[in-house]
Amino acid sequence: MLSHGGNVPGTSNLFLLVPDARLGVYFVANGGRSAVGAGLRDTLLAVLLPARTEAASAASAAPAATLSEEYLRTLAGPYQLTRYAHRTIEKFPSLFATGVPVRFENGRLVLPYPDSPAAFEPLDSLHFREVGGERRIAFRRSATGQVTHLFAPVPVFGAELPGALERLAWHDAPFFMNEYLSWLLAGPLLALFVVWPLTAAVVWWGRRRARRATVQAGRWPWNAFGAAVVFYVLWALFGFGFVARSVRMFERLDGLVFGVPSDLRALALVPWVMAGLAVVVVTCAVVAWPRRWWDPVRRGLYAAVALGAVLTLAFLVRWNYLPVVF
Repeated sequence: MLSHGGNVPGTSNLFLLVPDARLGVYFVANGGRSAVGAGLRDTLLAVLLPARTEAASAASAAPAATLSEEYLRTLAGPYQLTRYAHRTIEKFPSLFATGVPVRFENGRLVLPYPDSPAAFEPLDSLHFREVGGERRIAFRRSATGQVTHLFAPVPVFGAELPGALERLAWHDAPFFMNEYLSWLLAGPLLALFVVWPLTAAVVWWGRRRARRATVQAGRWPWNAFGAAVVFYVLWALFGFGFVARSVRMFERLDGLVFGVPSDLRALALVPWVMAGLAVVVVTCAVVAWPRRWWDPVRRGLYAAVALGAVLTLAFLVRWNYLPVVF
């Protein structure tokens, strides 16, 4: 059977040709994931063609190679299709749309496919075959011995096209980035709006019971605290209104997929304001210690908040949000 699948946002199609049975099928849909095409394909073939048993190929009959569990684990990990936007704001949403986790289970490598996960056993150190199937995958190593790429069939609406996937560092894996980004926003907000007021209340109560006077440091501590609050309010606005929203657009194949909406273009100015506020927050975090702003606990909290601001800017630069590249 020969097949070719393709899709663009809003349209998916599949062409099937079985020369021996003089059968050709073409169908097109205005949406649906690869699993939809695979389901249509299997249903049509089950109705139109009788079941037949194919003879095993020489490669399928070859015995599997024996590789150590430790070695197989070095091949598992996060991969990403190389067809993604490398230098624009689509880079981060593409990570979730094109990321592929390769797992190690029971002495085999497992890849996700629309119908069901496929397990692969080794033919040699770099080539693997599907257990009970016809798929083949291969790995590429660099001159230093590091795994850099995986070559595997990529499902496209019922067909499978040759695909190249690059190995991701653990800190670029979709799951890690989702958790990291969540805590990069939630952690400082909890520190500023929950832990900070509780600490201030405890310090005030302790001084009141000890009948000690409150040290007055002028307006600068309040200005420093306000700068941190504004920074993370803007980060919440940009994080939910731009970053998370663009990821959902890629999942639904709308919005940013067809062009940059005007409201996203307006939000593109926010990272620049955040960069200026981050300079103020980091400066205040350094000044707070010698000038003894607040108590030691809150000075430590503010230092952590300043570190979060630096990490946030690093994220924005790393994923083409500062400056925003459309």
